[in-house]
Amino acid sequence: GLGLLLLLLRVGVHESGMFHHAKENGAEGDVKRGDFLALFTSRDRFVRYARCVLIGLPTWYMIGILVQRASTVFAPASGITGEPVKTNWAVAAFYLGLTFGDLASGVGSQLLRSRRKVVAGFLAFSLACVVLYLFGADGWTSAAYYRLIFLMGLGMGYWALFVTIAAEQFGTNLRATVATTVPNFARGSLVLLTFGFTQLTGTKELPFLAPSLAGAVLLALEDEHPPVAAGDVLSLEPLDPADAAVRVDDALADRNGAPPDADARLHAVTSTRERCPSR
Repeated sequence: GLGLLLLLLRVGVHESGMFHHAKENGAEGDVKRGDFLALFTSRDRFVRYARCVLIGLPTWYMIGILVQRASTVFAPASGITGEPVKTNWAVAAFYLGLTFGDLASGVGSQLLRSRRKVVAGFLAFSLACVVLYLFGADGWTSAAYYRLIFLMGLGMGYWALFVTIAAEQFGTNLRATVATTVPNFARGSLVLLTFGFTQLTGTKELPFLAPSLAGAVLLALEDEHPPVAAGDVLSLEPLDPADAAVRVDDALADRNGAPPDADARLHAVTSTRERCPSR
């Protein structure tokens, strides 16, 4: 029912004035829109794209390996007491925490005026939870173990910010493509993470070797300064790049990009008035 309601609401959605401005002021064939292969034809674009995917990898490392195998690998190795840990309850606790984390990350980014700081904080909190999960939960009860898994999910509640940051790394000709493919590549990385986990898990006496190495690799891959979206209007840091609202990622010079923010807003207001003249 809710899905059909959202579908009906989307019927009345119109393209923004800035998008129409970029579309109407570009010569035919100048910019390819939605060209997935364009992400791999430029080293700069590919590096930005790969870094965005890496931001989402810890989520699937935690849910696909640490939580999914809690009942069969990690809980028995930690000597969890009380009721046996169940996979379905562990997954439910993780996603419950992730739901609250998504809400908290959105509010936090508004208060701090920066998405980058919030994502970095959530990753640091998640790292502390993972270390505790692997090395500090010996002899815990199953109830306490579930609470820790809930906190792990809470730390991964930056998914919405992750998709937003990824989309804003690119111009409007590629943003929709990036916003839909980056999360899928992050999910697909679970195949490689699982393969690495099974290869590194050699003996039952060292159940934490594989996840520890996998986590260390992910931490090493994470850049000290996560990508800063050019369109991240929340960020007020002086060294952040200027907001190019409708920048395009192609071989053309920057002069073919977007007008200044003030001009773009003025154009959007003018376009709205033209579509909806006052009576």
